[in-house]
Amino acid sequence: AVQLFLCDLLLVVRTSLWRQQQPPAPAPAAQGTSSRPQASALELRGFQRDLSSLRRLAQSFRPAMRRVFLHEATARLMAGASPTRTHQLLDRSLRRRAGPGGKGADGCAD
Repeated sequence: AVQLFLCDLLLVVRTSLWRQQQPPAPAPAAQGTSSRPQASALELRGFQRDLSSLRRLAQSFRPAMRRVFLHEATARLMAGASPTRTHQLLDRSLRRRAGPGGKGADGCAD
C-alpha cells in the first residue's frame, strides 16, 4: 500500500512540475487546438516508467485503477494529444469500470 501511495505521489509531483512550466492558457477561441507545449522526451520517459510501476502495483489493488486512468490521461496531454479526445477516453475508461447502478468495481459510487 505504501509503494502504491508513493508511486501515485511521484506522478502527482511530476504532473505538478510539468503544469508549472506551462505558459498561461491560450485564448478561449484556441482551446480546441493542441497548442500547449509538450513535455520533453526525458520527462515523458520518466512519467511513463512511473506510470508503468503504478499499473503493476494496481493489479493487486483494483480501486487504484482510477488513478492509473487519470495518470494515463495526463501522459496523453503531456505528449501533446487532443484534450477533447483525452477527456473522452478517460470518461470511457471510468464508465467501463462502473457497473450498473453507478458503482465501480471497487464498490464506490461515481
